[in-house]
Amino acid sequence: MSIPRLSKRLPICCALSLALCCRSARAAQMEGPTVYSAWPAEAVIADDGGQAYCVDESVILKLDLKKSTVTKINVDKAVTGKEFILAGFGPNGELIGYSKAGLWAFDPVEHATRVIFTAPPDEKIRYATVQPKSHTILISLAPQNHPDDSTDETLSLAIHDLVKLTWSGNEVQQEHIRTRREVLPIGAVFDINGSLFFPMRDVYRCEMEDNDLNGSRYLPISTEVVYTAGGSPSSFGALSIAVSNKWIYVYVNRLGGSSPDGLIVRFRKDNGRVGDHESTYESAMALYSKTLASMEVVQGEFAGGHNMLCASANGKHVLWWSGNWHLIDDDGKPRLLSLKDASR
Repeated sequence: MSIPRLSKRLPICCALSLALCCRSARAAQMEGPTVYSAWPAEAVIADDGGQAYCVDESVILKLDLKKSTVTKINVDKAVTGKEFILAGFGPNGELIGYSKAGLWAFDPVEHATRVIFTAPPDEKIRYATVQPKSHTILISLAPQNHPDDSTDETLSLAIHDLVKLTWSGNEVQQEHIRTRREVLPIGAVFDINGSLFFPMRDVYRCEMEDNDLNGSRYLPISTEVVYTAGGSPSSFGALSIAVSNKWIYVYVNRLGGSSPDGLIVRFRKDNGRVGDHESTYESAMALYSKTLASMEVVQGEFAGGHNMLCASANGKHVLWWSGNWHLIDDDGKPRLLSLKDASR
């Protein structure tokens, strides 16, 4: 089995590359991505580190990391939709996924799929993720005509609707929240302490207070290239992240252009409260200096790129795909996984 196919990634990257390359030359081209060029994980790993799931061309793959096997799971497309993304695990162990039209739960024991939330007719699901501390799932809704790969805004003023799902046994309560602007950007993840991290060239850390974000840039890791001859500049920055208990793992790649290589690096995470170190310019610079100095290269450049970077909700396991699956337990050293197809 060729797992997983990376064709799902190409439309996002190619659309961004085409948009950059086809723009008229400017006095100084310093184009970088916006939050919309960030990548959701598209894979999830359980807290015990024994099982993980990813999506391969509308089929769910179950990775049994203890038995070293991969099994295909065919789900009801009438429920899941033809194109969907995995968001994580519900409090009762169900696998949570979503399409633009709705969010669903898959019971891995009963192999049953049920609809949890359906988007209103004039809106679509933009992004969804699990908040481990509160055992809830947050959904960001966008207008139907809102572009999927917009490069004009970061936290969009056109996105106002946030939905919070809370479990009570198998029953799910819905709370609809109106926000001033987008507060759950693509690629955002919560750590076990409730802090929200998201990639937007750099990496940002926020607290969600009264459904608004309060935070700042946490890792200034992007490069901004001045290029006046036209074409796409070779700026690098964060495309996707995973947050463990002690580290922030970042897939750094070229933001625009045609090079899907990049590398995975990690930075020591400061577990202080948001705002503790950003009260003055000097304290912010001290935090940047300390955090950047802790950088470690987890995996170097790979011609096919690094995909499906994710962490377990308890922060103990980190998983990604780079031609093969790689796993880190308890923030140790990465190890290569050799998985066999058990679908036949």
